[in-house]
Amino acid sequence: MKTKNFILAIIALAMLGLTGCKKETITLSAYDLLVSEAGDTKTLDITANCDWTLSIDDNADWFTVSPMTSANDNQGQLTIVVQPMEGQEYRNSSFTIVSGKGKASVTVKVTQKKEVIELSKYELWFPKEAETKTIEVTANCKWTVTIDDNADWYTVSPMLGENGGSLAISVQPYEGSDYRSSSFTITSEHGFTTAKVFLSQNKLEFDEIFNMVFGVSKLERWNTDYFGQMIEDSYKHWEFNPYDTATGYRMYFFEDGHGVQRDHHNDSVVYFTFTYDYNAANRSLYIEFDLVSDSLENYSVNVLTASEELFRFHHEYKPNFWERADMRKVGTITPGEKSLLMRAAKKRHGVEGIFKTK
Repeated sequence: MKTKNFILAIIALAMLGLTGCKKETITLSAYDLLVSEAGDTKTLDITANCDWTLSIDDNADWFTVSPMTSANDNQGQLTIVVQPMEGQEYRNSSFTIVSGKGKASVTVKVTQKKEVIELSKYELWFPKEAETKTIEVTANCKWTVTIDDNADWYTVSPMLGENGGSLAISVQPYEGSDYRSSSFTITSEHGFTTAKVFLSQNKLEFDEIFNMVFGVSKLERWNTDYFGQMIEDSYKHWEFNPYDTATGYRMYFFEDGHGVQRDHHNDSVVYFTFTYDYNAANRSLYIEFDLVSDSLENYSVNVLTASEELFRFHHEYKPNFWERADMRKVGTITPGEKSLLMRAAKKRHGVEGIFKTK
């Protein structure tokens, strides 16, 4: 009997000990944080049944976490503030949360990364025939491709990748009389970086552009970053009536390789004289604008479309500053008109690069 009572007593004491020793637990809503180079503020939900304290493992000073202790509330949220990254492409650290009796601990990894996507080309022109062209991708992250306007006349392969590789862009034959255009966007894994590629397709019909007058119908400008990617917030565009001589601007290409650009500004007209060389075979237009200071301003532009309906080109005329112009052919130049334009352009008023008449 005594033996039986002794065993029962031991079992009771054991059960009392088990109920008295609560297992400490700490649970978080995430254990890895990835932040862009611009910095950010993140929050994590914390659930615990005990007191806890937090420490940043390697004394990193580029992020803070609050609160650092549970105080009177074991549950709630942690706020992690990460500073912008300057002159680096990657850094990581971690912080650890330990229960009051040291029986439980969790670690959160914090990574800050500059996602980079560089392309060998940001604009492609295709003839009317079916054709495939490639673009080389250099990246330090995973990426995906999205066709911006759901165009169905070309494909991009592959549609996702990681780090470097090649994109194959294949277009179908074009039977239209004008042109078509589209774009696709490459987005980094976490959306920190994007790169946009513009496409156009048509038959280049102009072997020469001399003796023609073009009125500008649309002008687009934007800044690009160090990697040649468009800065979306900098994009601007203007629409003009190419047949209205009282607004916008026109370009006159004379038969002797000279020309005049005529801008209309309020109550005055501004003229720029230039020389040019147009090569339809390699789709290039080279322009030299004459400046009053007897210096030259050179533009080598890439012709994207040249037809009876549209003459489109783009160029970088300042560092990291791009322009794309759509010009409509509005007529041919008469000898009398050329004479008037040349006389007007010679009336220089000492402002560099600009010739004005009232």
